[in-house]
Amino acid sequence: MPTTTLRTFVVLLLLPIAMLPTLHSYKPKLSSSRLRSTRRTFIATTTAATLPTVLLLNPSPASASLFTFPPNPNVPLSNTYHVMHAGQTLLTSKQTVQTNPLFLTSSQNSLSPLGKQQSSSASTLLKKSPYPPTIIKYPTSTQTYETSYLLSQSLKLGRDRTVPEFTFMDQRGLGLWNGLNKTLISDSILYHDLTTGGSPPPSNEDGTPSDSLDNVLVRLRQLMSVLETQYSGESILLIFCDGLTPGVLAAGLAGRKLEEAYIVELEEGEVWVDFNVESVKQRFGDEKRVERYNKKVEEGRVKLKELMSDERPRLTQEEMEFQEEQKVLRQEEELRNEKKEEEKRKEQEAMAMRRNRIEEEGRKRQEETERRREEVKREALKRKEEALASRNSATPRRTKEEEEIISNSFLGGSVVAAGGFMYQAWTNRDEIGRAEERNANSTTNSAAATTYYATKEEAEEAKILKAEKDRLEKENVAMELKERERIEEETKEKEEEAERQRIKAAEEEKTSEEERKRREAEDFQRQTREEQEKVADENRVLRGTSIDPTSSAEYTDDARPFSNGLDDQQSKSEDEVEAELEGFDAFTDFLADIINEE
Repeated sequence: MPTTTLRTFVVLLLLPIAMLPTLHSYKPKLSSSRLRSTRRTFIATTTAATLPTVLLLNPSPASASLFTFPPNPNVPLSNTYHVMHAGQTLLTSKQTVQTNPLFLTSSQNSLSPLGKQQSSSASTLLKKSPYPPTIIKYPTSTQTYETSYLLSQSLKLGRDRTVPEFTFMDQRGLGLWNGLNKTLISDSILYHDLTTGGSPPPSNEDGTPSDSLDNVLVRLRQLMSVLETQYSGESILLIFCDGLTPGVLAAGLAGRKLEEAYIVELEEGEVWVDFNVESVKQRFGDEKRVERYNKKVEEGRVKLKELMSDERPRLTQEEMEFQEEQKVLRQEEELRNEKKEEEKRKEQEAMAMRRNRIEEEGRKRQEETERRREEVKREALKRKEEALASRNSATPRRTKEEEEIISNSFLGGSVVAAGGFMYQAWTNRDEIGRAEERNANSTTNSAAATTYYATKEEAEEAKILKAEKDRLEKENVAMELKERERIEEETKEKEEEAERQRIKAAEEEKTSEEERKRREAEDFQRQTREEQEKVADENRVLRGTSIDPTSSAEYTDDARPFSNGLDDQQSKSEDEVEAELEGFDAFTDFLADIINEE
């Protein structure tokens, strides 16, 4: 039991005992002098009874000083603490370090899908803690706000239990090194702090602060002072934007050098349950963490040297990403151009192949034509030779027969002449003339037949050649027509596609224009209806406030004509208003029709 509680219990126990003599000596209906004596006795007795008790308690003096690092081992902490590094953000997922306060509430500083999963895992771990958080304290950044919101929903904490902190929980400003690669900067700043005693990094001109480790410790001292004086007996979860700030807090609690805060630096989404002096000292003694710290020191020596020796203007992660995007865009453009050139080259090759195929087909047709022509010529020549051979073989036979006839005729004439009959010879003269005439006619007919046969064969040959030539010409014309039709079909398809695109664009434009006109007509009709309703409301108000003279108790016959005149005038004004409204409705309908027709 704490000492203060024990002392309070002793006082409450001894106070009634000390007051017993006073209560025992009390008697009613005393005189004033006796009453004064009794009061003196009561005060003296009470003082004598409580003074030793107060002296025995010996309360400790009130302490209103700042929280000290390391804390007084005789004064325990008033609250239970848990610390957490908020989940991964969209910027840190791209390995970008951003400590400029301008970007703390940026949408790029919101949690990534992995950061949300890390927050869910942290809430599960905090639920299993013996002292689950009752208060969540977080700095004003999108990252920590979203983390605190997810944790409060999971831990069933109200909005009054999630408290923002505007100054004391800010992460360390990296100055000129802000916005660079996370891996490069984390190792470089570690070795920089180790060699310079935690001095601030180079300053920047864009508003990014340049903080030392002592600046971070001062803010954390203010934070702990506020928490220890504002709360008591609470379980407080501190959510930080980075993992180094809780490490500095742990180094302060354990009384270690601030440069050793990197040993207990938290990873993204990591939560440290029951953060106190004992757990901090235990974590500083973890051999794996110390080995990892030494390894990062060796890597930081090389990276810091590379960072400081680089005389070229250092680019931020955003600028590097922009350059990379531009490089990718240029590569994509080059690939598109190469693809276009390749397609153009393939198209030219296809056209050349098609042209060569057409030429090859034409050459083959020409060769086939020549071959057929030669065959026709050879066939005609063969037929001609056969006709000549047939003619030559037929002519000697006819001559021999004629000679035999002539010879027989001559022998007959000689026999008649030898017989001495001159008259018979004179008679046979006509027969001899007719035989000679037959012989001459036979020779003439043979020559004419030979000429006829030769002319007919040549005519047939010419006819065959002409038919073959006509057929080849028709084939060439048919192929040219087919190729022309194909080209025309392709051109027509392209024109039809362009026409369809144009019609589609025109229809879309027409549809959008009709939609716009329809909306304008609807807006106009809606405004018209509103104006009509407004006029109707005013008309109803006028009818509701009109004076009914028959309802008055002081109504007289002399006043009736005047009242009737007012009623006639009022009804007339209402008719005029209704007529105007009808005309206005007709006008609006006319305008709506015109808009719809357009």
